[in-house]
Amino acid sequence: MRALPHTLRKAAAPVGTQVRVRIDGPAGGTWTVTATGSRWPLAEPDGGRPAAACHLDAETAWRRCTRGIQPATALTRARIDGGHDLAEAVCQIASIVYWPQPQYAGPAVAAGARRPRSHSRIAATSTLPGNT
Repeated sequence: MRALPHTLRKAAAPVGTQVRVRIDGPAGGTWTVTATGSRWPLAEPDGGRPAAACHLDAETAWRRCTRGIQPATALTRARIDGGHDLAEAVCQIASIVYWPQPQYAGPAVAAGARRPRSHSRIAATSTLPGNT
């Protein structure tokens, strides 16, 4: 949920306003952001009721973060308490998923020469299309 502060950057709210996001599942959890003027840093909950709470199942969160579903679809699947506008902004979230690619080892590898050990291990464990 590191993308949450960036996602809410244009949401207008008084300083101190909190938004809580809960994701179900083993990789889930609860995250809270607090308006500090022009920013929404991740913060500890203040113990009070947040201005908006958005609860998503793991699949919806994953699909929205990877742009697999539209924000409107995520919003229909979300359970929302409080400010609908802030929860709608939460459902705009998108994350960058980084998968490191092995470095190009030169024409010898392309011609069938033995790959360096690290490249062989990456190729053997990778599930990316085209890797065998």
